[in-house]
This record gives sequence, C-alpha cells and structure tokens, in this order.
Amino acid sequence: MSLPAVTAVIPVRMSDVCHADGTPKVLLGGRPLWTYTIEAAVQSSLLKRIIVAADDARFYDHLKPYPRLEHPVVRPPHLSASDRTTLDVLAYVSASLGEGGYTPDYYMLLEITHPVRPDAIIDRLIEIVAGNAYDSVFTAYVASYNYWYETEEGDFARVQVKSGHTRSPMYQEMIGLASLFRPALLKTDDPYGPKVGIVPIKRLEGLIDARDENGLWLAEQYLAAQAVRNSKTGKR
Repeated sequence: MSLPAVTAVIPVRMSDVCHADGTPKVLLGGRPLWTYTIEAAVQSSLLKRIIVAADDARFYDHLKPYPRLEHPVVRPPHLSASDRTTLDVLAYVSASLGEGGYTPDYYMLLEITHPVRPDAIIDRLIEIVAGNAYDSVFTAYVASYNYWYETEEGDFARVQVKSGHTRSPMYQEMIGLASLFRPALLKTDDPYGPKVGIVPIKRLEGLIDARDENGLWLAEQYLAAQAVRNSKTGKR
C-alpha cells in the first residue's frame, strides 16, 4: 500500500500564546501549550513535512529544540483576525507553497488548542486515506444523544431521524485534533469535498479544547490522571 505525501500545518497566533516580551503566556503542566501538538507531530513516522505557520517571526525562536519543524511562511496579519479560521491559514500555506511548486497529496491541520490526542491518531488518518480516495478526513467526537437546534424563528426543534431508521450517533466535528484536506479543494468554497471520511473519537480526548480557562483546566486534570496511570503501568 502506497502512503500519500502529507504535510502537517500547525497554525500559531503569537498574541494567543506569548506575552509582549515573547515569553509563553499559556502553560500546561508547566510547559508551553504548543509543545504538546508539536511533539505529537514530530513523533509521527508518516508525515513528510511539518510546518508551523505563525503570524510573527519571533515565535520561531521557540522552535529551536525541534529541528524537524519548518516555517517557510509567516502568515499575514489579516489571517489572525477574529473572522478568519485555521482553514484559511491552511489554504494560505497551500497556496504559498504551491507557487513554489510544492503540492503534497494532503495537508493535515493540527491545532495547538488540542494538547491531548489519541495515541498514533496522526498516522492513523494517513493510513486511512492511503486505502480510500477521500477528499477530506477529520476526527469527530461521537455522541448518541437527542439533539435540538434553534430555528430561524427563535424556536427549538429536535433533530429528526428519517422514518424507519434507528437513532444514529451524532458527530461533533473536531478538525483541529487532526484532519486532512486535498490542496486543490482548499482553494474552493467547499474544502471538505464530496467524499468525506470521519474518524470517530469516543474517549474524552475528542472533547478537550484548551482555548479557554475551562478547557485548559480539563486538559490539566486529564494529563495529571494520565501521568498517574502511566506510573502504575510503567509507560512513558
């Protein structure tokens, strides 16, 4: 089985993670938040390239301990605005590298606000697309509850299952945990494309998002509990 060429992109907004003097603003377990995602990427044996796309060149001073990382682009300030997404950053990196003649089979998005990932999830996604012609693949948290949504009129309506079908699980998209996109589709209004693959995450890792104080606290608790489990089993 031939594996696709996959380049990981880790977006970083300097103002989110560093003080004005460049020191880390957000620590988790005594370490800068970004180290967890960077180390998960570096540990992958299947990623061809790993690119950190920061909006301030000063951030790259923090990456010296990781010689495998690349930072050929500094994303422009407008991509750090509140109305822009990490997919916008991914599209910018793809376009910038494409102008230089580099186009991998897929780009992988990894967000630093997901410091806790299932073991080997990065390589697992790459192996999945190797055997399937997916346009995109992303992780999603699985929940088998009844869901409601607010209508345009301000009322609430229940998400209905087709008549005759048993209740199916709902999938909460978590593309920042790990996701893959074809470069050509990143230029379009539908970066997911028509053929989508979802990798269900049923454990707590699928919900931890450290972009606010509550999420950071949850990540701290999870990592502390994980350290206790590892000490009992001898795992590092």
